[in-house]
This record gives sequence, C-alpha cells and structure tokens, in this order.
Amino acid sequence: MEWDCHQNLSRLFYYLDEGRDADLATLFAADGVSHRQGKALKGRDEILAVIRERPQTQITRHVMGNVFVTATGPNAAEAVSYVTVYAYGSGSTVSGSVRFPSDAGAGAAALFRRPAGVVVSRRPWSRAL
Repeated sequence: MEWDCHQNLSRLFYYLDEGRDADLATLFAADGVSHRQGKALKGRDEILAVIRERPQTQITRHVMGNVFVTATGPNAAEAVSYVTVYAYGSGSTVSGSVRFPSDAGAGAAALFRRPAGVVVSRRPWSRAL
C-alpha cells in the first residue's frame, strides 16, 4: 500500500508538470478534495476546471521529497511530503531560466485503494515560503 501511495503522489506532480490534466484528475477519488492556492477544490470536475485555468505558457516543476506514508488500514494510508515548486511564465512567451523556487510547502494526503488503484481522498497544502 505504501509504495502505491508514493507512486500516486509522484504521478500527481508529474501529470501536473506535463499538462496531463485529465490524467491528474483521475488520481483523485470522485469526491476527493485538493487544496490549490488557498482554495479547497472538491471533486474531480472542480479540480480539473481550476487546473485548466493555468496559463498555457507556464512551465512548472514540482520536486517532491521526504515522502512518508503510513498505512492506516488494509486499504487506506496517510502521506506527508515536502514539495518545492519551480514555475516560469505566467501567460507571456517563455524565455530565460528559473533561478529560485516560486513556492515550497508541506503536503499531507489521505489515500485509499479502489479496485482500479489507489486514489487521493484529500490533499491539503501548507506553504513554507
């Protein structure tokens, strides 16, 4: 269970960085909650709608570390991790390079196993910067 949860969180940030918005939404339970920029997004549809509002020229890279997953039952787990975000571009043409992180924080997640795989039921976020 722990490995599957770690993989789910890794996929979440990979899909976000690669612009695979629909794939990202499937990593959440149908009624899952994700926190983004101080707002609780409820359900796959709202998560997907807000993610799709990002500027198409924005490039992000989420670096996740110190992932710690604890099984809370045979099909459930809690996870914590630190995430550093590098972002460049906010609607203009992208050129140059990123020199500093644009955000950093700690994330917690509650995950559970469904027949189709592990999904996130909630993912709050606390900023460190």
